[in-house]
Amino acid sequence: AIAMDSDGDCAMDDKDRCPSSRSGSVVDATGCRPLFETGQKVLALPAVTFAAGSSDLGMAARQSLYQVAQSLAAHPGIAVEVAGFADERPAATGLRLAEARARAVREFLVANGAAAAQVSAKGYGPASGMAGTRRVELREK
Repeated sequence: AIAMDSDGDCAMDDKDRCPSSRSGSVVDATGCRPLFETGQKVLALPAVTFAAGSSDLGMAARQSLYQVAQSLAAHPGIAVEVAGFADERPAATGLRLAEARARAVREFLVANGAAAAQVSAKGYGPASGMAGTRRVELREK
């Protein structure tokens, strides 16, 4: 049998746990995008942003998070915290919104392949020092 790499990411199909990687993508031996750079414990997700006062995931966020979910599914030993941020005032409102954003991302990741035990969610309100943000990031646990 001839070894195939259907998605062109240099990981052969029989070992590729992320078969929808883009051709030329940086992938690890499983064919998935590495979540964290060597020595890094935080992954910024620039495509995952939110409208003011919202925890709804847009199309760009969903596309980015789908790749993250596949990487988590391929690496069951990695556990992450989804850290949600909001700067809305008063502080209690900002914290509730940050928590809702983190939960929305966690729910999407779990619905798309990540194990529930791998992903926790926590919101950080205005006191987090991340003023002006409407985003989330992943933190390796």
